[in-house]
Amino acid sequence: MRVTILFPSDYFDPTRVDEQFQAEYAEVIKLPAFEVAFYNHDAFIEGKKLQIYPGINNGLCIARTWMLKPYEYLRLHNNLGQMDVRLINTPDEYSLMHLFPNIYPSIMNATPRAMFFPDSENVIAESINRTFKRFMIKDFVKSVKGYDFPACIGTPVSQNELDCYIKKFIELRGGLFTGGIAIKEYVDLKQYGDCPNEYRVFYFDGHIITISRNSNQQVDALYLPVDIAETYAHLGSHYYTIDFGELACGGFTILETGDGQVSGLSPNQDIFKYYDGLRHIIEQERSDEY
Repeated sequence: MRVTILFPSDYFDPTRVDEQFQAEYAEVIKLPAFEVAFYNHDAFIEGKKLQIYPGINNGLCIARTWMLKPYEYLRLHNNLGQMDVRLINTPDEYSLMHLFPNIYPSIMNATPRAMFFPDSENVIAESINRTFKRFMIKDFVKSVKGYDFPACIGTPVSQNELDCYIKKFIELRGGLFTGGIAIKEYVDLKQYGDCPNEYRVFYFDGHIITISRNSNQQVDALYLPVDIAETYAHLGSHYYTIDFGELACGGFTILETGDGQVSGLSPNQDIFKYYDGLRHIIEQERSDEY
């Protein structure tokens, strides 16, 4: 039995993969270990019935798709379960790595300090000023990029200033806003030219699939030590990502985590090598399932 890779389809043509996933699809179909299926992601999150083309086999399924809010993932998981299809991660595993407050206690010694506020209207400037010299604003999943919004805010900050920042942040995130407000310590990353030195590591069943440059940095940038990546290979999910960054003062820190199904591949990553690595781990670790 082959594992199914589930991609989002073109919105207007359910028989075709979404254009943004075309490069991944083209490499997956080269590997006989995988089946491929499509679902209409946009229609599904609008509340319409899950439609899969050309159908889907019973057994293990790995989604490679757009970001899903936890309740959307729960619905996808349950809908597929009714078809006797098992998504690689349970809803709890998805939320563990997708929502940063959930995984923070397990990595807090390896990532910048953070404070979390489920109620976005109850972020107290006095607490922020006592805790941070500089900070950044995120929701429980992402920051905002490409907008006129500060990546770094210095303290002290007044309550009115903070309220305005948070209101603007929520407006910019729009329908993607998830969970609540995360206030994270801002740290300086090592720069190579104009690029910070960041890496994305994909993990599957306790193994590293790939370590890839994630910020278009120069090839002579210091490589993430494999032993650091391996330290975090058992965090309670079958399939996830961790983003690491090199600190300007030396060493590496964890920047973000994510569920592997909704984390994008890195710029210029060898896509075939990624999927072949995934295939290898599945065949090594799950051979008794097939």
